[in-house]
Amino acid sequence: MTHRLYHTTPILRSSDGINALRESNHDAVMLDIFVQRLCGLDALDHIRRELSIPVIVMLSFKLRSSVGSVD
Repeated sequence: MTHRLYHTTPILRSSDGINALRESNHDAVMLDIFVQRLCGLDALDHIRRELSIPVIVMLSFKLRSSVGSVD
């Protein structure tokens, strides 16, 4: 997104993201449901109750490596 001159604020913990949203002016949120320390759904609930901002919800996960074949 920075290639298109959007200002982004990458944040790893949802509690830090909620605090950043309270303290500054953002146009939208991209929220990963699988975030550290606070469930992404709980973070979404906090954002919805406290702020009027569009939220794009994503799911990311790490694929584990396969050992052996799957039939």
